[in-house]
Amino acid sequence: MVLWENGAAKITAQGSIDIQIKPDIGGNYGWSRGLEDFHFMVSEKSQLDIKFMGEGTVNLQTAGKEIKVKVATIPIGSQFVLVGVFPVWVTPEISIYLGVDTEFKASLTAGVTAQSSRRIGIAYKRGVKGLKTIYEPPADSWSFIKPALSAEGMIKGYVEAGVEFLLYGPRKK
Repeated sequence: MVLWENGAAKITAQGSIDIQIKPDIGGNYGWSRGLEDFHFMVSEKSQLDIKFMGEGTVNLQTAGKEIKVKVATIPIGSQFVLVGVFPVWVTPEISIYLGVDTEFKASLTAGVTAQSSRRIGIAYKRGVKGLKTIYEPPADSWSFIKPALSAEGMIKGYVEAGVEFLLYGPRKK
């Protein structure tokens, strides 16, 4: 389940619940004396596991912080053309860029486990007046999953080329 999300960052949770209920019924019956003893008990054990995960990614290009530098310009040569009655010089150039892109990812995971057990029931024994109530108070325990951090990063260099067209009017500078 996604608890929070904002762009490339999010916090999610996942969990499970395991419940076990076990009845215990028993007794003894004697032919000559009748019912000797009897018991009816119910045992319950449960476990709850919850894990929280947070993760995020930062990328310079997607954050608008791209690092790119123009390192060279290679002119190809000017061409003279007439646009209507106006003379225009078209100068194509190849521009060479060096760039760096980085990406960092981090995630944090933590959680909790809760365990509980209890037992209730009734019992009868010949010679003891009435029914005996059996009650074992709940035994609860908690354990925490220590936070675990993982991080990774990537730095990538690249070369990029682009063609540009420069237009000059009647006066070429």
